[in-house]
Amino acid sequence: MRTTGTLTLAVASGLLAAACSEGPSDVTSDTLTRTETVSLAAQLGLESLAFAQEHGSPQGAEARVRGAAPGETVTVSYDIARPCVLGGWVDSRGTVYVITDTEPDRATVDIVATDVHRACVFLADGRRIAVTGDPDVTSQVHVATLEGELDDVLSVSVLGAVLWESEDGREGRCEIDVRVEVDPAAHTQTTRGRFCRYEFDVTVTAG
Repeated sequence: MRTTGTLTLAVASGLLAAACSEGPSDVTSDTLTRTETVSLAAQLGLESLAFAQEHGSPQGAEARVRGAAPGETVTVSYDIARPCVLGGWVDSRGTVYVITDTEPDRATVDIVATDVHRACVFLADGRRIAVTGDPDVTSQVHVATLEGELDDVLSVSVLGAVLWESEDGREGRCEIDVRVEVDPAAHTQTTRGRFCRYEFDVTVTAG
């Protein structure tokens, strides 16, 4: 589970950053800069998935996956309030579904995670930005592997909205509707959707 999750987060983070790198350059009292938007995209959209992967599973979950019968679905859920490093907290809940097989070595992982931010403070481009769910941010992942390699389209979707307030007095609302797909057969990585005021449709062909 951990290796798959790390791959998923790395891919999604990179594509979100690339997709948000172009867009309007004017900054007003209710907008974020490009750099701030990239930082929040990586943190808001993916932190719940990272939490599900690294901390959300109850003790013994890895053993349950290893001990599952071929084709059996192992379901792991969590529901917890966790503090933000710079202040505030997040109400997090999620479920991880894992199906594994040994002959051949195959795994399917689906993650659904919801974060409700409560004045959670992030550092973006050197500025503190407090974020509150309006109402929440929901993230979903689907990934299938065969012998450790992607065996199907990997997908990550992030949907929701937050209110934000920067320490320099700016504030506003950020709507999030992002989908990332990695197609191993076509060797493509695609990011589509909207993050704050940035709309994008970016496809990259792997070398």
